[in-house]
Amino acid sequence: MGLEAAEFIDELVVSNPTATDPKSQGDDHLRVIKKALQQSFPNISGEVSATDLEIDSWEARIAALEASLITAEANIDLLELSQMSFAYGNFNGDAGTIIRSSGHWAISKQGTGLYTLTWNVAQDNSNYGVAVTGQDNSVTNSRIDLADPDTTAIRVRSYETNNGGNNDNQFQVVAFKYGAPFNI
Repeated sequence: MGLEAAEFIDELVVSNPTATDPKSQGDDHLRVIKKALQQSFPNISGEVSATDLEIDSWEARIAALEASLITAEANIDLLELSQMSFAYGNFNGDAGTIIRSSGHWAISKQGTGLYTLTWNVAQDNSNYGVAVTGQDNSVTNSRIDLADPDTTAIRVRSYETNNGGNNDNQFQVVAFKYGAPFNI
């Protein structure tokens, strides 16, 4: 039988060399084996002392580690959510009054569709996010503008776009921040 040409371990033929192969090809067979080993394990540059049982258990260990990481990520997400603070309000745009809120601020109507939500207690900083939604009972086209949330107030513009720019019947505001709670 001739000399095999194996690039990787799985290409080595177990029955080679045959008893009838010339002894002069013995060194060639050894070189093929060495080449296949080195190409199959290119990053091993020292002794590997792991036992077959340790190597066989790696897959289960990796799966357990991945499951632990997923659990840890979920716990971090819950921790971060538990450190979120929220302030909310549902406002009557026509009257400029609070329908329902978390009690964090007062409202004053500045003009058609213009409102100032003043914090009951000034905040330490203006590092918070705000989301505003509009709701009009007669139309579906509301326009919401939000300008300059700061330590003392949030200025909101909420009006109908297809009804002469009137006030929205209702609009909702949610303020949220991470870390210390809102001052109340």
